[in-house]
Amino acid sequence: MNKLKNKMLAGAAAPDKFAAAEAAMAAGGLVQAVATVAESAESARVAPAKAPEGKRPTRSGQAVRESLTLLPDESAIIDSLRLRLATVGIIPNRSELIRAGLLAMRDLDAETLAQLLEKVPKLKPGRPV
Repeated sequence: MNKLKNKMLAGAAAPDKFAAAEAAMAAGGLVQAVATVAESAESARVAPAKAPEGKRPTRSGQAVRESLTLLPDESAIIDSLRLRLATVGIIPNRSELIRAGLLAMRDLDAETLAQLLEKVPKLKPGRPV
């Protein structure tokens, strides 16, 4: 920046970028490069895939955002589990704990899973007031 300032103070004019671009275009050097880029862009165009009606399709490994309602006691259980894991050097977030619980329940037989679900209190559907 100081070099340009010194040149300006010495009376030298700043280089005219537009004049240089006009000269390059008049020589035809840029026209061929631009045409090549335009041709490759046209050949690379692909019609976007249409999503089916309803929810957007998910790729494998892509997270799906869900909303759920917990009782205050259940939220406290999640917090206590996070503290227990922090003592062994693992600091999970709430989502990771819930997902770990899903993995543990996946391996249970149907009868044991039904017994666990009987212990879960039923909530009214919808948003809590």
